[in-house]
Amino acid sequence: SVFQVVTAVKTINVSGVNINNIDFNDICTNEPVSNGISLLVTIPDIALYNVEVKTAKPTVTFSNLNLTNTTKLLNYTDLVKNISAPSGQRIVTEFEISSNITKYDNVTVSYNYTSIEGALDDETGLRMYKCNSQASCTWSLLTTTLNTTTNIISTTTTSLSVFLVSETAETTTTEIVTETITSTTSAAAGGGGGSIVTKAASLDLIVPSPISLYTQDKVIVPIILKNPGELKLNKINLSSEVKADGITIEIEDTSFESLNIDETVSTNAIITTDVEQFGKNKITITANVSNPRLTEYADIIIDIIDIYKGNKTLVEEKIKFSLDLFKQNPECLELTKLLTQAETALENKEFQKALRLTESGINACRQIVSEKAIPPDLKRHSRLVGFELTLPLIIAALLIILALIIYGIKSTEWVPGFSLKSAFKKEHRHRRLGPTRTELKTFENEEKEIRRMLSK
Repeated sequence: SVFQVVTAVKTINVSGVNINNIDFNDICTNEPVSNGISLLVTIPDIALYNVEVKTAKPTVTFSNLNLTNTTKLLNYTDLVKNISAPSGQRIVTEFEISSNITKYDNVTVSYNYTSIEGALDDETGLRMYKCNSQASCTWSLLTTTLNTTTNIISTTTTSLSVFLVSETAETTTTEIVTETITSTTSAAAGGGGGSIVTKAASLDLIVPSPISLYTQDKVIVPIILKNPGELKLNKINLSSEVKADGITIEIEDTSFESLNIDETVSTNAIITTDVEQFGKNKITITANVSNPRLTEYADIIIDIIDIYKGNKTLVEEKIKFSLDLFKQNPECLELTKLLTQAETALENKEFQKALRLTESGINACRQIVSEKAIPPDLKRHSRLVGFELTLPLIIAALLIILALIIYGIKSTEWVPGFSLKSAFKKEHRHRRLGPTRTELKTFENEEKEIRRMLSK
């Protein structure tokens, strides 16, 4: 074994922009050392790590990374298909990633395409490209590893910039149109002349896919048209084709007079399902351009799912549990008829009825099993001893109580001179109403004094 003595450490502050997680992994065991969105950790000064940064789309892994004290590890930007794909390729996703670190051996960029797998024409045609920047982008094809089991395409490079994941555009048409531009020169220059300039016309037809719908459902989806080419597109018509019964599509706006360079327009499509079978179906949208002649296709994958699937699974699990319970307790086999009815209700999609029948069978079986476990002596009910309370009995009881009260009153010794009236007689005190004689005399004197003062 090799041991290293650490003589110096450093504290690093690591974060990123538009990232979901940072994993510090040991370079020997690849075991995680620390993780989070923003990290403040103390590490040996010369330590190297394999650092994995996860974003909404790509996962970026730096190999043998030597971190500085403060590091903006990754800056991720989703470009939303801003840059045209190379000829013969259809854009799957575009993104830009940058970093202010430089001390690493290489960096691996991986993209998991599981979420859009249903919209791909052929996953084996996936490619990855790279260019220097958005302002100056000339795509270079990268060497990639494609795992169709895990749905991950990845590439290893030594620098970060703008990346493109694309697929072979089997349904994309780009027409090359030539225009003659005549220019006039002066006589001294030897007369006039003309030149031929070649320009490309193209159309991006963007639709959401895949879409999950129930057997009887409706959804409104956008259809986006973008002109990424070098020529104005005139008279664009949209049409659709569905190769499945019970699925219909209605496009709100089917024609556009023109589409300028870099201009984007959109419309809506109403998709309705009324089918019985589950599974995936395809709707093909076609855009025809009259001038210049151009045709573009896009597929919408419709995945018909079972709205009752969750309830069906629950009932099936209950029925299976009931069968196992009955087999373990033969005395419950007579309840099998309930399960037969539950299975019939399940086939008719009467899930609540099937669930109630199954639960009734389970509860009945549990009751049978619990009663079997109780000893026979304990099953006997205790005999209650008592009497019935009737009206004659109530009257007799009241008469007895009344007789006892009368007897008690007669047997009480009375004190001479005592009476109930005297016991409850209240003592009354006479109160004088009006002023006293002294107060009257004072009033008379005050009146005489007032008259004397008024007569002056």
